[in-house]
Amino acid sequence: MMHLVHYSSHWDDSLRKFLYNNFPHRNKKYLDWWLNQSLHSKKDLQNRTFMVVDESNRIVACTTALWTKMKIRTRFYNMYWAGNTIVDENYRGKGIGRMVYEQMNLFRDRCSTGFTKAAYAIQPKIIKQFTNLSSVFVYLSFNICFMRNLWDRLLRNSIKQDDLIYPNQIDIKHVHFERVDNIELIEFPSDGFWQNDTIELIRDKDFFRKRFIDIYRKYIIYQSKVDNEIVGYFVVRPAKYKGFNLLSLVDFRYKNENIENSIIKAVAKIARNNKIGMFITLTSLKKKFLSSGCTIRTSKVLYGGTTMAEIKEDDFMLITSADSDLDFVYYG
Repeated sequence: MMHLVHYSSHWDDSLRKFLYNNFPHRNKKYLDWWLNQSLHSKKDLQNRTFMVVDESNRIVACTTALWTKMKIRTRFYNMYWAGNTIVDENYRGKGIGRMVYEQMNLFRDRCSTGFTKAAYAIQPKIIKQFTNLSSVFVYLSFNICFMRNLWDRLLRNSIKQDDLIYPNQIDIKHVHFERVDNIELIEFPSDGFWQNDTIELIRDKDFFRKRFIDIYRKYIIYQSKVDNEIVGYFVVRPAKYKGFNLLSLVDFRYKNENIENSIIKAVAKIARNNKIGMFITLTSLKKKFLSSGCTIRTSKVLYGGTTMAEIKEDDFMLITSADSDLDFVYYG
C-alpha cells in the first residue's frame, strides 16, 4: 500500500537515486546541492521534503523543499520553494500525484515558481488557499558580438567559458562597481533586505554563502557604490542557451531604482569585453529591462503561486534566477 515518508538521512541515498533516474537531464550536482540544503535544515522543517513509497519501500514520487526567508509588510517569515516534484512515469494516473498535493495542502509556507501555463491553470483546483505569485519573464540582451557568435556556432567554434575576464572595477556614469571575491567585504543591510518592497526575499550573508559560494558553480559578485556608499549588487555566471555561450545575470538588488539600468549596462560591458553577444535574465521585473539597449522579452512566461495567506493577489515580489530552481533548470 502506498504511504508517505518524510525525508531524513535514512532516505537520503534512495531519494538521490530516484531524482537522478527521474530527472536525467538535470545536473546531478544541482540535485545533490538542493537535497543537502533540505537535509541540513531544522528538523521541524524537513517534513516539507517527502516521498510516496510502495509496500516494498520503493520511492514512486517525491517533492523537495529549499528553505529561505522573506519579509512581508515589515514582518519576517520562513518559507520554502517547492521543487523537483515528480511521480515515476510507471505510477502515473493512480492518484499518487493527488497524495502529494494533499500533503502539500497542510503547509502554509510554500511558494513555487516555474509553472507552465497548463500546469499553472490546474493549481487552484488542487491547492487550497492558492494565491498567484509574480510571473517571471525571460529577457535576452544583444550586442554587436552576436553575429560573430552566430557565425562561430555555425562553424562549431566556441569560447572556453573558463577563460572569461571579469574586471575588478566597472564604472557606469556615477555608479562604481567592484568585483567581490570575499563576501566578508560586502556591506549587507543589517536585516538582509536591500529594498523597501512590500514583499522581499532575503539576501543576507548566509544566503550568499549557501547560494553563491558553497556550491559547485562559479559565480561572480559585484557590489555597487555611489559616493563610496554601497547601494546594491549583481551576480553573474557563464551559461549556455539554445547552443550559444552567454552571460547570465543571476541576481541583483539595489537601494535606489536608478541603479537598475547601470547594472544592466555593467553586465552588457562584461559580455561585450569577452566577445559574448548576449546575456540572459530571468526576473519578475517587467518594464525597465526593455528600455536598455537591444533587449527583448521572449514569449516564455513562468508562473508561480503560494499558500501563504499573508501574500495578496496584487502584491509584487522581485524574483530572479537565484530563487527556487530557475538558475538550474531553464538554461545551462
